[in-house]
Amino acid sequence: MTMSSNEFEKQIKRIHEIIEQPGSNITWNDHLPDPDNPDQLRQIDISIKREDSLTLVECRFHQKKQDVKWIEELIGRKISLRADAIIAVSAAGFASGARAKARAHGIFLRDLLALTEDEIRLWGYKTKVCLAFLKFHNPKIMIILNMSAKGKVLSNGIIQEFLKQNLLYLIFDKMSKSVDENKIAKQIGLLQSDIELSNCFLLGHLVKKIKLKSQISIVTQEIMTPSVFTYDAPDVSATERDIRIEHVALGNTQITHALNKVSLAIDLSDIKSPANSYFMHLTMDMNRVVTAKIEIIGLKVPPISLRKIQFMTAFE
Repeated sequence: MTMSSNEFEKQIKRIHEIIEQPGSNITWNDHLPDPDNPDQLRQIDISIKREDSLTLVECRFHQKKQDVKWIEELIGRKISLRADAIIAVSAAGFASGARAKARAHGIFLRDLLALTEDEIRLWGYKTKVCLAFLKFHNPKIMIILNMSAKGKVLSNGIIQEFLKQNLLYLIFDKMSKSVDENKIAKQIGLLQSDIELSNCFLLGHLVKKIKLKSQISIVTQEIMTPSVFTYDAPDVSATERDIRIEHVALGNTQITHALNKVSLAIDLSDIKSPANSYFMHLTMDMNRVVTAKIEIIGLKVPPISLRKIQFMTAFE
């Protein structure tokens, strides 16, 4: 499991967002006033507040099992902050002494267990993740300026400014929203369109419109789910746990399942976009109907292959 401590804490937060009772307020990296010294704020990995109840969740993303010393620290924190409950989460589990101390003092323990391939098959289903892109094949783009710009600007200068302002991706975005995906999913189609850009200027001259002509196709990428973890108390076996976390081979993408509720953290920062394409959507097949909370982060501008784009300028 490759992630930072902060990412691990956020993952645990997402788990509790879908398993806690409705109306619970769940905060990552919370700061609570010390009841004995209200001016002193105490940092909490995750707080869960509901009505007059306060639960603290403290996380350890270490390679070694946590020992009794950490549990004793949490017992003191629970008392000091007047918390109703405290949950200790360790990515690597707990030593036997830590478990005994936690049971004696009402500290709830949670860990993550990695499922083997055989256990995953017993569990039943891995999520199928697919990315879809609209790819433009040898597009022809005509930039049409006001007639007043004729003779005052060079075509190369206009094209360079057009690319500098990332207008190419604005055009690709507009076109991706107007395409009927079902009609071109199995073959390359032809797209011709006039695109209006309000208040768009290049080198001080108004752009009246842009004409785009291109063959287009839908390009898809299937993403693997290399590992699955489960979340529960240490004495609950991996296959008996109700909470499952899939780590998808797409940045730090995680899919958290809790029965029919799902939390999706989709990281597109490492997305491998085809050249001259635009990301359209991501689909996930979970083999069941779910209620999902989705967070998408890190989408970058896809690469450009200028050798395959024909630019022209005109005046009207």
